[in-house]
Amino acid sequence: HLQLMMRRYKVDNVPVLSSIIIQQCNLIHIDLLKCEGVFDEDDEAFAAICMLSDSKVLKINVDGLSNFIFKENFHKLDKLEELEIESVEQNFSSLVDNIEELSNTSLPFLKKLRIEIGFLNIPIERIERMGRNFPVLTSFNLTTDCSLPIDVYLRNFKLLQHISINYHYNRNFSTVCDDNKDEKFLTLKHLHLEGFTFGSDDVNLNEYKLNQLIEKMPKI
Repeated sequence: HLQLMMRRYKVDNVPVLSSIIIQQCNLIHIDLLKCEGVFDEDDEAFAAICMLSDSKVLKINVDGLSNFIFKENFHKLDKLEELEIESVEQNFSSLVDNIEELSNTSLPFLKKLRIEIGFLNIPIERIERMGRNFPVLTSFNLTTDCSLPIDVYLRNFKLLQHISINYHYNRNFSTVCDDNKDEKFLTLKHLHLEGFTFGSDDVNLNEYKLNQLIEKMPKI
């Protein structure tokens, strides 16, 4: 396992992460969430991470990561069981391209996925592709301003047991649940929703939606 928290990524103007990864060829767990921008001008580091064919866990900040390098290499990590991706800088075009590539990548063993991207929307077609490409996903954690209704995630990730959605204080509660009362999500064990405003022009609508959502959950 390797976990780093760094603020300087070069010695004598030479990137250090790539040399670390290349020397540690048996890594299965890499946590670089506290290394913001570590891949900036160090494409070799991300390429080296993706050559770790037995990697099970990858947690990275993608700020400064080249879209081309991500696309050329990420698909090699096909044994991942846990993936966390976050962005602090919120580079819109770069994030869009990387999330698009992520959604197109087959990760048949991925069980846990966390994406923290703030304002960026992940549209329904990408969620649908993730549902097909991550067939055994059981835990999904998302922070975004523009989240879809909770039903969309539960409908596409068939084995989901744990879901946490942070709406980043930009959604009315009445929008988080579809109107299909007959739909049931019986695999779910843990539901965590936060960051939405509960106020509404129609106060009764919020309570109605909350009750509707609960009716779709397993009766435990």
